[in-house]
Amino acid sequence: MHSDNTPCIFGCERSDKFGILFTNDGAVVTCMRCGESDSLYNYLIKINRRDLIEGFSAPVKNQLKSLEKVVEESEDRDRKVVCLPGGYTRIYYDDYLDRRGFIPSDYKKYHIGVSTDHKLKNHLIFPIYQNGELKSWLARSRMSKEWHKQNLKDFKNKEASLVLRYYNSEGTEFSEMVGNLDNIVHSSCILVEGLFDEQNVSNILKSLGIEEGCGFTFGKSLSEEQVDLLVEKGIKDLTLMYDPDALKEIEKYVMKYAHRFENIYGVALKGDKDPGDLSIEEFLLYYNNKKRGLEFYQTNLKKIF
Repeated sequence: MHSDNTPCIFGCERSDKFGILFTNDGAVVTCMRCGESDSLYNYLIKINRRDLIEGFSAPVKNQLKSLEKVVEESEDRDRKVVCLPGGYTRIYYDDYLDRRGFIPSDYKKYHIGVSTDHKLKNHLIFPIYQNGELKSWLARSRMSKEWHKQNLKDFKNKEASLVLRYYNSEGTEFSEMVGNLDNIVHSSCILVEGLFDEQNVSNILKSLGIEEGCGFTFGKSLSEEQVDLLVEKGIKDLTLMYDPDALKEIEKYVMKYAHRFENIYGVALKGDKDPGDLSIEEFLLYYNNKKRGLEFYQTNLKKIF
């Protein structure tokens, strides 16, 4: 039904690994190379073999065509749709964020908002976009750590409902995203652990006139998928500036991903200050002492173990 020189209709251009699954509802053609599928009916049309369809009886034709809907529904299920929380509304001023050093341009950059969802009434909403598409959102409480500690205690004593400091959108793979990726325009990038770290570092870089972008992961892990995104973005020089407790992770990644970048550096923060807490002077001290992979490993080996 398909000749050896017919390329994959889904775009991978291979022609040697096709499978056809016949069911009570019809048949599905799958390329074993790229994993894409379509109904046999559509497949025959796309390879210009309508003559084969005409040779089938009417019931068989209807069966073949019925798989179109099955395939479309399957693709819709696989396509993850993220929606912002109910009643989401943009804001352009917030006392809590202003105390954290947020400036007017940050409200525009992050599309910061609030929600009418009762669970999120004291939280700030940060949508996460990638390639212009909403991929996730983060919600951060305005309440202090002490307030949440007391809330947890009251919850355990059955005196209050539990309120988390952070809520995230469900069904999104944070290991496959890099925050602020769309705003990076340079081939050099600093990678930090979270949005508040990125906000501070990005503003410091801008104030110093340093032409380097800043992105963030969602914790101190760095996956192959996130590295792929950085490479596809055109990042050639990567600096890992994670929190002070992430020396072991930085040491691992500057060695593991050395072959993916022209240069990869590590920064060893000390004390209890995260990148989001650094002053300009403190940032420059660390930034000017960043070390390449092997050098970082050798310098920090004793500190890590």
